[in-house]
Amino acid sequence: MATRSSEDAAAGFAPWRMLVRDHLNPSGGERLFRVGLVPSDAAVLDWRAGDIAEFEMPDAERRSYSIASVPSEGRLDLLVRETRTADGRLGRGTAWLLHETRPGGAIRMRVKSNPAFHACGGDAPLLLIGAGSGLAGLRPHILEARQAGRPAWLLYGEWHADSHNHLCRELRDWHLSGKLYRFNLALSHPEAGRGRYVQDVIAQYAGDIRHFMGPRGQVMTCGGLALGAAADAALGRVLGEAWMAQALNEARYRRALF
Repeated sequence: MATRSSEDAAAGFAPWRMLVRDHLNPSGGERLFRVGLVPSDAAVLDWRAGDIAEFEMPDAERRSYSIASVPSEGRLDLLVRETRTADGRLGRGTAWLLHETRPGGAIRMRVKSNPAFHACGGDAPLLLIGAGSGLAGLRPHILEARQAGRPAWLLYGEWHADSHNHLCRELRDWHLSGKLYRFNLALSHPEAGRGRYVQDVIAQYAGDIRHFMGPRGQVMTCGGLALGAAADAALGRVLGEAWMAQALNEARYRRALF
């Protein structure tokens, strides 16, 4: 018989069905996929931007991913980067979700609230910083900000931005349609010229960022630890250490790093 602790640990898991798995950057870089899922029992979709999807694999191991969609889109999307171990093998979670499970297959999953990466209320400007699959944690915030009437500026890093990169096309379309107040793309492996990273964009537009953020703006960063450290240092130089310290103290500077 399960103990209370094991019952609690297993609470909320239910079968979901994989609808689609699309390769988003076929022309280069570490392979990135969009995985779309719906609950098998037609349950109401309910989560906030910043929340997490936790999966239970057949061997009972679990993996967590940022949710990359909002409920009004009709499905739960993930952005999953194909990762490999030091010896070149696919990571266990990556192999299972991107290769062993097929569209139409069932997955045991639950949605977990993640208040540490929920946006603050109000209409203060929102600066979003991410790269690669880190966009998963930021994409829903763009849509929520649009609904709340608050301006959102995205600084996003990718390898390439060619015609096959679906994410970059979507973000540019959002900027043109007004969903994004501003969008700057940092390409680390451009077809020509010198590559750059999000911290370079922060330095380039330092004055614009200071004006946009004002005294009450909010920063949300999602991505790898190296990205987080580089963005933190660049923002400190642009906004000032006093601004950064106050934003951290008031939870207006939130990070989801991995």
